[in-house]
Amino acid sequence: MKKKKVDLRLSTQMAKEVCAFYGCTSLSKALKKCVKDAVLKHTMHTKKKRFWTPEQTLASVVQDETPKDQKVSLYLKPMVMNYLRTYYCPTAYITDAAVIRCCVYDALNGAATDWHLKSKESVFYMVGQKNPQMQTILNDCFEDIRCTYHIDGYAEPFTGTANVLLHTAESDTELLSDNSVDLVNLLRIIRDFPYEFKAILLSIVTDRSAFEKYGTILQSPPSLKAPQSALIHRAALFWICRYFSHFGRGNSYRASSHTAFMKKLDAIYGISERLQGVAIKKRDALYFSRMLLEHAEHFLIYFDAPYICSEEHYKQNNAKRKAFFAHTALRNRVQELRTRHICALSYRITASASMKQKGITDERLRRELDRLYLNRGFHFKLKRLKNTNGQIEILLATVPFCGSHPYTTALAEKEVICNA
Repeated sequence: MKKKKVDLRLSTQMAKEVCAFYGCTSLSKALKKCVKDAVLKHTMHTKKKRFWTPEQTLASVVQDETPKDQKVSLYLKPMVMNYLRTYYCPTAYITDAAVIRCCVYDALNGAATDWHLKSKESVFYMVGQKNPQMQTILNDCFEDIRCTYHIDGYAEPFTGTANVLLHTAESDTELLSDNSVDLVNLLRIIRDFPYEFKAILLSIVTDRSAFEKYGTILQSPPSLKAPQSALIHRAALFWICRYFSHFGRGNSYRASSHTAFMKKLDAIYGISERLQGVAIKKRDALYFSRMLLEHAEHFLIYFDAPYICSEEHYKQNNAKRKAFFAHTALRNRVQELRTRHICALSYRITASASMKQKGITDERLRRELDRLYLNRGFHFKLKRLKNTNGQIEILLATVPFCGSHPYTTALAEKEVICNA
């Protein structure tokens, strides 16, 4: 794509400030970094998260009557300029020079530099993604475990969207693993190349026909050894197919508003910052756990395995289209790991409508859970989730935690009662 030349003037004082801010002697290089930050860091439009709103930034630029005596030229991609122009003034046209000055004002006034993730801002969707309420429970329980026990690191052998880690306090060592090549590639790209990734998403077509085309492309075998540009492009296609699909399954198209789409893109930089220093591996969960057992100790390990009797919904995320059914092997691996680590697991213990149509009942799920974990030294806590037709999720851990009970009574033999 041919770059567009942008000519603008700044006051000498502002030129010095922006160069000092980025540690550059060249004003054009400093402004390019400024524009890059503007694309990446525009996240929340509220005074709580920004010193200035976009409207206030534009108003300050328009009202600034300081003599503009220093001229500079930039070459930028048209899609970047269009995005920034829409961000600062969605209702009317503003000049390219005013757009760049808005970026400078934002940089010098610290806009959106202190940004925190919220559970509602999941950057993409997947089958089995944690309900925001469950993320809150997990975070509270993990914090209680960290305060009570000696924890050196955190690991997730079934990473998925990584939303649990993203909403959990940072640890000295953090490990993520998933058996899906595309999931691992996407998380690595967000971590390492957020600007390039977002630039592609800003320019990519997202209608139904494009969505179907991307799905066809993703059927080809992925490889983490492909060139960087190919990995970034594939990550963008995978992201689109998960975002614009029902329940993040990547097949049936779900239309979304342009505003909602842009807000999701705004979250990429914040997630990239959170993933810095996190090791992201493509590994089978049980193999990953075995390696962890050999080389580390004092970890909090969270297993968000596919739910019992629902495993087939997850297999399309695996390159080999295989579902995970090794729940007994997983339980045995946890029993080994608990000698040196603290392990937590979560399961849904209420059958969904589609499961009931197949003859799968709540009692069956709970009997299977009892078979795996009853009287084996686990502690549990139940949570009834809102907006899920009363479905209940159970959090298991190898140690007591806030509000937990010893798992010594069969769930299948009594009425399950949980608060909230």
